[in-house]
Amino acid sequence: MSASAIVEALVERYGSLNAASRETKIPGTTLHNIRRGKRVDLRYSTICSLAAASGKQPHEIVQMMGSEDGSTRDTTAQSRTRSAA
Repeated sequence: MSASAIVEALVERYGSLNAASRETKIPGTTLHNIRRGKRVDLRYSTICSLAAASGKQPHEIVQMMGSEDGSTRDTTAQSRTRSAA
């Protein structure tokens, strides 16, 4: 599931993009850009807000977004591996 699909589900749940924006406390322009696919690199705070409004945990949102391309990256583990070398 993509970030745009998550936003779309929130719009359906709350009735409009503006209502989803109020509920998530994410600016409407940001939600609009996510919904249109113009914004794919989301901040952690945005993921947390999407998760809270969806009734999920942030890691579940990340996994849902990662499952779209079949990968869930653990960048923390990658950076630890690089710094150890």
